[in-house]
Amino acid sequence: MSQPLAAVYCLLAIAITGFALALLAFFSPRTAGNRSFGALMVSASIYALGYSFELRNTDVAGILSWISFEYVGIVFTPVFWLMFCWQYAGLHPPRSASVALLFAFPILTLVLVLTNEYHHLFYRSLWIDTGKPFAVLSMERGPWYWLNVLCTWLAYTMGAFVLLRFAFRSRRVLRYQAILMCLAAMVPAVGSVLYLFGLSPYGLETAAFLFSISGILISIAIFRYSFFNVAPLAREKVIESMQDAVIVVERTGRIVDANRAAGFVFGIGPDSFGLEAKEMFGTWPDLTKAIHEGVGKSEFCVDAHAPCYYRASVIPISDRGGRRLGCAVIAADVTESNRLFARLEDLANTDALTGLYNRRRFIEEAELRFAAAKTARVPFAVGITDLDNFKGVNDRFGHVAGDEVLRSIAKAFVAGLSEADRVCRYGGEEFAFLLADVSEAAVQVKFEALRHAIAGQGAETARGRIGVTASFGFHVEVPDEVDELDDFLRLADEALYRAKAEGRNRVRSL
Repeated sequence: MSQPLAAVYCLLAIAITGFALALLAFFSPRTAGNRSFGALMVSASIYALGYSFELRNTDVAGILSWISFEYVGIVFTPVFWLMFCWQYAGLHPPRSASVALLFAFPILTLVLVLTNEYHHLFYRSLWIDTGKPFAVLSMERGPWYWLNVLCTWLAYTMGAFVLLRFAFRSRRVLRYQAILMCLAAMVPAVGSVLYLFGLSPYGLETAAFLFSISGILISIAIFRYSFFNVAPLAREKVIESMQDAVIVVERTGRIVDANRAAGFVFGIGPDSFGLEAKEMFGTWPDLTKAIHEGVGKSEFCVDAHAPCYYRASVIPISDRGGRRLGCAVIAADVTESNRLFARLEDLANTDALTGLYNRRRFIEEAELRFAAAKTARVPFAVGITDLDNFKGVNDRFGHVAGDEVLRSIAKAFVAGLSEADRVCRYGGEEFAFLLADVSEAAVQVKFEALRHAIAGQGAETARGRIGVTASFGFHVEVPDEVDELDDFLRLADEALYRAKAEGRNRVRSL
């Protein structure tokens, strides 16, 4: 194959590769800069395609027509490159006026190339150099040509600076990706320098050929570092700023990436990449199991200076073919929500004035204990107490003092009961009891002790100690199949009325 024909085929291959990369960019999921990258590849491919046809012509007119076609791509390549770098690095988008100014210069340059015969600002003179294997167009360049070269190099330099700045502020994977993209764009720029200084082989425009190397580097960035599968801007700006810890674990179980929050929660940093996830999360077996299976949820506690609770979701990561690649662990701090939930649960279960169980919560536990006693055929003990003449306390000392009396009595009950016993504010000045000691004699002794404590100490209030007494009624029995909790509570209440009727400040049972 002759050298000219080989060069033409090479340029056609470069053009086809560029158009393929452009299609990949345009039809990939929207990521930072992929549209401008696609436009950059289209512009470069137009340049390579036009140059392939230029090399097949041997007359000035034919060559000039293809040069005009080439410049449709050449003049916009630096603009799309600069826009790509700008968007990829996540910088604030330029204003509409700035974008219009960016495109104004290449459009004006294209107009001057197309109308060069009228002003010769781009080319002063043109001729074909016949002393080479190719029909290479030689020229005396005009002032606008050199101005266009200067602006092109300035755009590439600015884009490279933006990419390098982004690279050294990014994490490892994005850093490699950005550097590769920068190198890919600078290779044709080197070819342009060789051409302008007469150092290119046979006087060819080496920039058009060196786009093949750019294509290789770009392909590495695309397929090795998933350029169009992961949105770099989102990765840097969103995931890194998340308060939730995010850890990426590959299929083999090794940690490959993590955001800053993961460092605070798990102590994971770049030095941890490559370690086994089971080594890092061995303290929490449920989480380790979910990671191993690639999906699931887990809750765990990190007890550093103060206990912190986290809820982790393990999300599988698969390729488009469904092949499992690994998983992502997202751990959210639920400490405050757990505390709020506990507080709400506490409010739902306790009496606001005394801090004891409220009637609803008391009945719930009483039902469970009653059912267990019925099944096991063992005695069940329940009691009810009422403060004697409590209305007189309110009338004499006021309702504020009455509330203080209730709180003081509640504390006395808690102090006199075991951990297995339960007491609630049943309503008004009434209190109800579930007792673990289920013999009638033991219940009698316990309630007598409470009665004596109240009668002897009274209640501490801001108005001083207020003397109060209480009457107790209780019922102890092995429940039959037909018995209900309400039956036991009714019998305890009847025993309480008996204590009241006999003169108050007494403990009675039926």
